[in-house]
Amino acid sequence: MHVRLVSFALIFIFAIGLMAFLIGLTWLVVLIRVLAVVAVGDLILVIRRRPRLERDQSDSV
Repeated sequence: MHVRLVSFALIFIFAIGLMAFLIGLTWLVVLIRVLAVVAVGDLILVIRRRPRLERDQSDSV
């Protein structure tokens, strides 16, 4: 669920960033880049944590 949410957010971030770039809003482009880095970092953490969570759930059952 979390991966889907972050993936959707990245699509939204990309679209807003592209529009901001085309319009020339530099401050918004910088803000969108920061948000994109945070979202990608979060996605990496979730993907790395997923096998460990699945293993812990199978051990408890």
